[in-house]
Amino acid sequence: MSKFVIRGYHWGYNDETFYPCGSYIKTVFDSEDAARAEKIKLERAHWAEVNLGETYQFFDGDEELIDKVNGFVKEKLGFELFTDDDYRDIFVPSALNDDDFAEFLQIADLTAYKLTKFEDEARFYAIWFNEANEYLMEYDECSESLVFGASLDELKKESEKMLSYYFDEHPEILKGDINEITDSPSILKELLDKSAGLTYDTQEKCISINTSRESDLFALNELLKKPAFTVKAMSVEELIKIQDELMQEYY
Repeated sequence: MSKFVIRGYHWGYNDETFYPCGSYIKTVFDSEDAARAEKIKLERAHWAEVNLGETYQFFDGDEELIDKVNGFVKEKLGFELFTDDDYRDIFVPSALNDDDFAEFLQIADLTAYKLTKFEDEARFYAIWFNEANEYLMEYDECSESLVFGASLDELKKESEKMLSYYFDEHPEILKGDINEITDSPSILKELLDKSAGLTYDTQEKCISINTSRESDLFALNELLKKPAFTVKAMSVEELIKIQDELMQEYY
């Protein structure tokens, strides 16, 4: 039986714009229609309170995006949403019907919730650091969340920023002579040569990282004799348990 999982995004604010900073499991449905109806309800409630001028999409005045949005809203409602350079007090029009509201969000690249369909049991993936005995987390001023994805590719994308931070904070993971830290020194050297963000300090005998490219970081990890992390498959129930524990610790 198919499962439909709605995830919500945590939001940070940098005194100028709101930005997504981690996600969490919101709810699970057996019915796609029920899941889609709930998602649009949640999206409407979220964007009703968010000034579009304070989103990272619109803050810098992307003229191409604004033209697309204005054209869409004028076609559907008969007026333009952005009429001057003052973007204060501009919100997603509530008068749009559900289908048009969803299309508006797609055009504007706005999303507060994500719906994922699983053909059977819902499984997500997270990064587990072996020696530290902990998961990769995302931290922000107002939230703390597990980094996870519905597939390995999605996990890589979601972990891009925080994984490089983790390696920066734990340089001991990458210390040692190349011949000692890998069983494939020639392949590792090839990776170091082709990746501008990975270098080997011969004096310190340590690989330094100046990149957030997840493909390089995952490739590097796979070449280590003692991989820094493994990918764990997790059920919705396991994720919700971690979320609840984080909420208790954070608040």
